[in-house]
Amino acid sequence: MKLKLSDMSNVADVVSAIAIVISLVYAGLQVSDNTKATRSYTANGATALTV
Repeated sequence: MKLKLSDMSNVADVVSAIAIVISLVYAGLQVSDNTKATRSYTANGATALTV
């Protein structure tokens, strides 16, 4: 089965859309992890100052 150029373009569009969604999910997870780490570091620093 031979794909036409327009068919290949459609496949490439779908693949790129999936890649964008995956990268956005990954970036969201990284931001969430960074936020948790920053809050923990801040809380530990505040505790160290009060003790």
